[in-house]
Amino acid sequence: MKSKKSIKNKKQAHFHVEASTLMLNGQWCWHSIDQNIINKIKSLKKTIEQIDIKYIERLDTMGAYFIYKIQQILKNVSLVATETQISLISLIAKNYTVYDSSLQPLNTYEKVYQIGEQTTNYIKDSKNLVAFIGATVMSYLQVIRTPFATQWRLLLDIITQTGVKAIAIVSLLCFLIGIVLCYQIGSQLKIYGANIFVVDLLGISLLREFAPLITAIIVAGRSASSFTAELGTMKVQQEIDALKTFGISPIKRLILPRIIGMVIALPLLIVIADIISCIGGMVMAKASLGINFYDFIQRFSTAVSFNNYLTGLIKAPFFAIIIGAVGCYRGTIVKNDSLSIGQETTKSVVYSTFLIIVTDALFSILFSTIGI
Repeated sequence: MKSKKSIKNKKQAHFHVEASTLMLNGQWCWHSIDQNIINKIKSLKKTIEQIDIKYIERLDTMGAYFIYKIQQILKNVSLVATETQISLISLIAKNYTVYDSSLQPLNTYEKVYQIGEQTTNYIKDSKNLVAFIGATVMSYLQVIRTPFATQWRLLLDIITQTGVKAIAIVSLLCFLIGIVLCYQIGSQLKIYGANIFVVDLLGISLLREFAPLITAIIVAGRSASSFTAELGTMKVQQEIDALKTFGISPIKRLILPRIIGMVIALPLLIVIADIISCIGGMVMAKASLGINFYDFIQRFSTAVSFNNYLTGLIKAPFFAIIIGAVGCYRGTIVKNDSLSIGQETTKSVVYSTFLIIVTDALFSILFSTIGI
C-alpha cells in the first residue's frame, strides 16, 4: 500500500490502482478536481473491488460528490475512509438528486482561480527546471575534473539509441521534406522560367532551417519521451533511491550521459539530414524541373555558402541540451504511480518541441540582426 510520505503535497485530485484497490489522494476540492476524472476512471480496464480515500489531504462537498458518483459507477465496491469522510459522503448520498441537478459549470471566479493556479504551477515548474539545469552543470564540472572516475559505458549506449537507431527515420523524413519543398518552390519558379533558382532557395532553406529543425523535432519525440519513461520507471521502482543509498549521484550516473550523448548524436544526425534532404530535392528537381544532377551540384556549390551550413549546425548543441534536459527533468519529477509516467512523457515531448521552436526563432532573429 502506498505510504503517506509518497502521497503528500499533491495539490490536485489524483488516483491510481494498486491490485484491485482504487487509491484516491491529493486534494478533492472544487478547485482541484479534473472534470474528466469520472471518464478516466471509467476507462480503467481493471477490476476494482475497493476504494481507499484515507490519504486524501482535503475533501469538500464537491469532492465527496465525485467520490459518491464513482461508487455508483463501479458498483459493489467497499469504501475505506475515515469517519469524517464517510459522514460527508453519506450527506451527499442523501441529497444526491438535489446536488446533482444543481451542479453547474464553473463560474467566472472558479475559472480565474484555476487559470491562476495553473500559471503558478508553470512558474514553479520553470524554476525547478532551472534548478535542475544548475545541478546538472555543477555535476558536469565535477566530471571534467575527474573524467576517469566516471563510467562512460552508458554514453555509448545513449549515442547508439538516440543517434544510430534514429538515422533511418530521420533520413526518410528529411528525404521527403526535400522532395516536397522542391516541388512547392519549383512549381512557382517554373511559371517565370527560373527553374535553376530552386537550387538556391532549396539549399539555403534546408541547411539553415528545415533540416536542423525537423531533425530536432523528430529526436525530441523519439528520445525525450524515452528518457522520461526510463527515468520515471526507475523512480517508481525506487532504483534512483537505491543509487542514492549506495552513494552514487543519479545526475552523474543517469542524466549526464544522456545529455552528453544527445549533444554528440544530434549534430551528426543533422549533418546526415542536410545531405539526405538535399538529395531528395535534387531528385525532385530532375523529375519535375529537368535540372540534371551535375547542374544541381554545380549551382549548389556556388549559390549556397558554407555559412548556411554552419548556421544550421550551430543550433544543434542547443537543441540537444533542450531535448536531454527536458526529457530527464520530466523523468525525475514522476510521482510514484504509473499514470504519472504517461503524463510526464507527454509533457516532455510537448515542452521540448515548444522550446526547440522558440530557440530556433531566437536564433533566426539573432542571425538576422548580426547579418549572418
